[in-house]
Parts: sequence; C-alpha cells; structure tokens
Amino acid sequence: MVLKLGQRARSDEAKAERRAAVLEAARHMLSNRDPDALTMGELADVAGLAKGTLYLYFPTRESLLLAILIEELRDFFEEVGIKLARAAGSEAAAGVIAGALGARPLLRLLLQSLHVQIEHNVTFEELTVFKTFLWSGLTNCGSALEGAANLPPGAGFKAFLRAHALSIGLSQMATRPPLLDKVFAENPLLAAMAIDFETEFQTALADLLKAERYRD
Repeated sequence: MVLKLGQRARSDEAKAERRAAVLEAARHMLSNRDPDALTMGELADVAGLAKGTLYLYFPTRESLLLAILIEELRDFFEEVGIKLARAAGSEAAAGVIAGALGARPLLRLLLQSLHVQIEHNVTFEELTVFKTFLWSGLTNCGSALEGAANLPPGAGFKAFLRAHALSIGLSQMATRPPLLDKVFAENPLLAAMAIDFETEFQTALADLLKAERYRD
C-alpha cells in the first residue's frame, strides 16, 4: 500500500508507513543542516502534514531525532558486529569502528546532541526503550570487540562507552565552520589543529583498546 503523506492514516499499517515517511523526510532535511536547525513546523510543511498531526507521531522534536538516532545506531551496530567478527587485533578493530562512524556524519551529529539536548526532552518510556536498545547493541558489539581485540570479558562493553565519549569530542573538533578552515589555510602554524575525525579517532581508539587489555 502506498500512502501519500497528506492522506489520513487510519490502520496500524498506514500509521507505520506515515511515521516512516516522516522520518525519511526529516533525514532528507538533515542531509544539509545541523539537527539543531530542524523545526517541526518546517518538517510538517515538507511532509505535507498539519503540525498537530506531526506531533501525534513525535511529541517533541527530540523524539523525532531520537527515532532517527536509533535507526542510525541499528545500521551501525549491524555493520560493526559483522566486520568485528572478521577483524584481528586492536588496530583492525579500531579501524572497523572508525570507518563505520566516519561514514555516518548524521550519526555523529546526533550523538553530539544526545546527552545535552535529546535525552532531556523525551519521555520516560522513550528513554527506557532507547537505553534498552543501546544496551543490547553495545552488549553484542562489545562481545565481538572482545574477540577481535583480545579483551577480557566485559571490557568490550566499557570500551564502547569510552569510545563513545571519545567520538563526541573528536567529532566536535573535526566539524569546523568554513571560516576556521580559512584561518588554518592562511596560517600553516595553526593547521596542526585541523584534525580529521576518522584518522584521529582510529589512532586514539587503538591505544584505548590496547590499554583495556591490562585494565583491572
């Protein structure tokens, strides 16, 4: 069944299609802007919905962003879990995770907003669902990381948590305004601060994983 966004969704199937279509429209809008710049009013216009209808599916803008984050993380966990099963050593494992994050700029942007904005503006039920999903993904990928990087049991889960914090900081540093790139281009001495996210994250994560082998 093909449901046009402007049509009223009555069945559960139609409502699920409407929700998926709204998320796809939001993803398209986020392809060329920061998540903080997305407004529900503009999304409703793009989706061809009344703003009140949009809020039936997502009670806050952060609810919408959380739903997109879950989709991004689901794809990330699937890719990383498969590739870690074939990786051997800390360097290879770090390369798998860095490559998967590097290829997902939207995921990195949403993770930057997660703890300072998104989690503060969603419901108890939404947070419970999200944290349960996150625990499952980190547990599975953490186990795969332990096998790839020769880590003790339980260390993979904690390594992912530390890598998460590391990724937020490095991603913020690597996401530069055009004016700062101009500053670096005209001042070679300062250019050393113009970091590449994937390169720096992979190096730092490999060091972290080596240290995790000997952590008490």
